[in-house]
This record gives sequence, structure tokens and C-alpha cells, in this order.
Amino acid sequence: MDKSNIFFIYICSLFLIFCNEDNQVGNIIDNLRKLEIHCDKGFYLNGNSCFKCYENCLYCDGVRCIECEEGYYPYQMNCNKCYPNCLKCDGNKCTHCLEGYYPNNMNCYQCYINCVDCDGTKCNKCKRGFYPFNMDCYACYENCLECDGRECTLCTEGFFPHNMNCFSAQQISCNNEQGYYMLKKDFYELKNNEKYNFICLNKEQVGFGFYLNYEVENGNISYFWDICNEKCLECDGDRENNCTKCNEINYFKLYEEKNNINNFKCYELKERNNYFIYEENYTKYLKKCSENCLTCLDSSKDKCLSCDEENYFVKYEDLQNLANQVGVQCYNQMELPNHYLYMNKYFRECIGECSTNDCDISCINCILNDKYECLSCNIKKDYYPLQKEYNKNKDVYKCYLKNNYPH
Repeated sequence: MDKSNIFFIYICSLFLIFCNEDNQVGNIIDNLRKLEIHCDKGFYLNGNSCFKCYENCLYCDGVRCIECEEGYYPYQMNCNKCYPNCLKCDGNKCTHCLEGYYPNNMNCYQCYINCVDCDGTKCNKCKRGFYPFNMDCYACYENCLECDGRECTLCTEGFFPHNMNCFSAQQISCNNEQGYYMLKKDFYELKNNEKYNFICLNKEQVGFGFYLNYEVENGNISYFWDICNEKCLECDGDRENNCTKCNEINYFKLYEEKNNINNFKCYELKERNNYFIYEENYTKYLKKCSENCLTCLDSSKDKCLSCDEENYFVKYEDLQNLANQVGVQCYNQMELPNHYLYMNKYFRECIGECSTNDCDISCINCILNDKYECLSCNIKKDYYPLQKEYNKNKDVYKCYLKNNYPH
């Protein structure tokens, strides 16, 4: 309906006069009803009038409440109150609680003290000055406003963060005689800016991963804390072989070097084949597997997780245990005289007698007294089995060079 028609209807209704054929008085009320009428929040439209919804209901249609105020949920025309400390609920469960509470079905339970956001299994956020760990909140160190449990990220004015601590600025020099030194980055920054604020730390304050380094300039020795290689928890230099203690989260000392207390190297497990992680007196090492294993659970011969497949293989019946990583024994041919190596993958027991010494070059193993009847082909020499010449009764193949493979 355009504006001219609306105006015309309005004039007709005021003076109760007949309009033209298209807009008679009988149509005036119907046309007015088609005009858009809005009701305020908490009211609903019925005909041309707005009526108030039930208490605490924000939107309703006269039959039911559609949306309630915070802390209530709709039930028919009414709004029922959620359980205490619940901001949003649907009648079956609370979906959002007050800060410091978490929902569980219809109830809200309080988080641990100083925790503002938790889910019932862990605290996700703490009040300022605290950091979360599991369900608890622990206080940051003195003068630290924000921390994450590993380091302070914001200190009060006049203090500077290092690890979990906050330190006040030292304007002149550090008391080396008492074991206090500045960090390397501060040492070089101070050389370029005499007014640079730096902190002085002793060994306990600087923490793990630092060693005392020095620089000689014009005959003067200056000491400062320098960073160890990432593989070292403690060190006496910055190279990876200057470790005096390994970072045992990912890097470990070799067990055969356990009595070496200075200048050793730390390794990741993936760097050392034939080793496993071994703990002794609360220290973790990399210890050698048995020589038949490539990787292992421990140093026993029957605890291999994979075999050194240059010379050692599992038996066929142990394949599933190998796949399940429960530890198996790897064998060489001398240990299993009545077995043959199948496809350079695993040992199978011979049906009859078999030989490893008098076979044709095409075979690794063959039937005794028949050097061309291969139990397994010499794949390393490019010999492969012909499936159609497989003898099921003898479990043997004919093996051919890859370039001379018959078609």
C-alpha cells in the first residue's frame, strides 16, 4: 500500500465519509489493521492493542512466553526461575552460570577459590594475580600481576619480570661477590645505553638453563648469565656437548656415560636407534636395546618393538604381537635352523627340510637338495617370485630376475 492510499484512508476514517469504489468505509478498518504496529518489549499485539506479557517475560505471543529475562526460562505463558547462580537455563539444564560457577544439569556449582571460569574438571581462568593448575588457582610471585605458571608476564610498576619472579631495577652494577649477575641481553643493552634498567640475579633466581659466561674488554672481565643449549637443563657452555644435566622432557643422557658429570651431550630418543628410555635413581637415560632389536621396551632379547632387519626378523606367529607393540624376539637365521625368511619380512617354519647354504643365487632359502626351489627369493639381488609357479604342497616358488620376469 503506497503512502497516498494510507493518507486517503486516514482522512476517510476521520470524517466517516464514503471513499471511492476501491476504498469504501467498510474496508477502512481492515486496511488499518494491515498497517505495521509495534509493541514494546514485554508486550504482545492482539488486534490493534498491546497487552502485557506475564512477569519476567520479554517476548510472548499471547499463548506462550517465547523468551524470558536472564535467570528465567519460559514455561507456557509463565517464566520460571532458574536454579540459584544460573543465568541461562532451558528447564532441563543450566547452560550458563554466574562468573565463578560452572553448570551441571540444572545446578551451578562454585569453582575453587580465585577461579572465575571452570568446567568441573579444571580451572580455565583465575583472578588477576593467580594462575590455573588443574582445578586450583595459585598465586603469582610477589609483585607479579599476571603469570601462567611458567613465567611472570606483567609486574607492578618499577619491577621487571624474569621467569616467575619480578625484580626491581639496579641502576649501577651487580654485586658479583655475592653471586649476583645480569642477563646477557641486559649486559649488551647496557653497553649501548647507560641508562638502561637491568636486574641482578643469583643462581637460584635465574633458574635452570643458564650458565655464567664472561667477556674480556680492555683487560677487564665482565660476567653475565648466558643461555644453555636447549638440550641442557644445566651446562657450563652454550654448545650441545656442554651439558651437565639434560632437559629430561625430551633429551636424555646415554646410560654408558652416566658417570661422566661434565661436558656430555643429550639426545632425543629418535636420534638413537637401538635405545630406550631407562630410569635409575630418579634420573632418565637412553640405554641400549639388545643387539637384535632396532627399538625396544627394555634390554631383554624378547622385548623388541622392531627388528634390526639387516640380520634379524620376527617369526610369523609373532607378527600380531609386533603390531600391538607388546615386545617380541627378533631372530637371525642361525637361531632358527628349520625356518626360512619369507619375502625378507619374517621367518616361517619349513614344511620339510630346507637349506640356506646350497641355494641358487635367486634364493635366500631353498628346499634341501633342490637349489632352484626357493622358499624365499633374493629380493636384494632383484629376484622376485612368480605366483603362478607357486607349489602349495612344498610352499616354494621359482624366482626370476626382475628384467627377465616371464609373462
